Amino acid sequence: MNRGRALSWPVVLGLLMAGSALGQGQSVRLTLGEQAVTARGLTPGKPVVWLGVEYRIDTEFSSELTERYEVVTAAADGTARLDLPQPPAPRSYWVAVDLDTGSYGFSTPSRYRIARAGRPSTLDVLQALQSEAI
Repeated sequence: MNRGRALSWPVVLGLLMAGSALGQGQSVRLTLGEQAVTARGLTPGKPVVWLGVEYRIDTEFSSELTERYEVVTAAADGTARLDLPQPPAPRSYWVAVDLDTGSYGFSTPSRYRIARAGRPSTLDVLQALQSEAI
């Protein structure tokens, strides 16, 4: 797995959760369905960016990390739908960003809670920099 790409998702998520710097905050509402994610409160006819990360563990304890991203156009009623090949993973998060206003919505399945990341210590940062130089 590409380390830079893996680190980019927490950065994007942190920026989206910061709120005020990216527009109007969470005025977009997301609903997780059987095999889709639906956003409401978007600007009709304008672009919407979908971001999602799913983490699945099967019965043999092998894991799969899937990243989903797509740009769509919001419908006339201010909704957008992201169809999925299977139900959303129990450990997943979903973001829809209205590119016209900067508003966004964030959702996870009801039983999944994302833990707030702690600030890394100076030692952690130095060790990470050294491992990248190798």
